[in-house]
Amino acid sequence: MPFFNPTNQASQFCYDGAVLTGSVQLLLNGRCIKELNNLVVDSGLNLIAERLKDNATAVPSHIAIGTDATVPTGSQTALGAEIAREALSGVAIVAANTITFAANFAAGVGTGALIEAGLFNAGSGPDMIARTLFSGVVTKGAGDSLGIVWTFTIS
Repeated sequence: MPFFNPTNQASQFCYDGAVLTGSVQLLLNGRCIKELNNLVVDSGLNLIAERLKDNATAVPSHIAIGTDATVPTGSQTALGAEIAREALSGVAIVAANTITFAANFAAGVGTGALIEAGLFNAGSGPDMIARTLFSGVVTKGAGDSLGIVWTFTIS
């Protein structure tokens, strides 16, 4: 990311090389079945910048799941076909520069052939921070629980 020093008339830019990476773990009935990468979408990058400025923007609070296989792009603000959204059950700093967000979809919630997930800062509406596609369909039966752990690392 470039850094602009507004006090310098020469408009100097510096690059510090900071990188935000994300990964997602899917746990079906308590067993890890997939570990995936994600895309932090444009609205997610804007949220991070806004939170660094002040606390006027809501923090991540929900994870949603859906059934659309559209490839993630930066301009997306919602899942392609959301079928359920759950409040986070946990947020933790797990290591230096690393934070996790977790949610659980209990038996009977979000049942179906799932292929996408997103991290949101609201219980409804298109305030998506990041999105991932599962590498293949995850079938969640009516009696299954699905846990999702979203991890971000800044390095």
